Amino acid sequence: MKETETLIGIQQQAVDQARQSYRLALIEYHAGRRSNTDLLDIQKALLNSRLQLNEAIVNYNRSRVQMLYTLGLL
Repeated sequence: MKETETLIGIQQQAVDQARQSYRLALIEYHAGRRSNTDLLDIQKALLNSRLQLNEAIVNYNRSRVQMLYTLGLL
């Protein structure tokens, strides 16, 4: 479970970085320095990061429920 918690923290950082990258790309797009294709690629990377974070959270919760069930607390 500790490993999964660490993975969640890493994925949260990845989402934060992807969000910041998207924000900067959006500014560059409005300034005419990026194409819409570049912006869409960066947006896709952000969405993939969020998906991976959500998967890590779901896996953590599944592991937690399984542990509680095994211990007879659920």
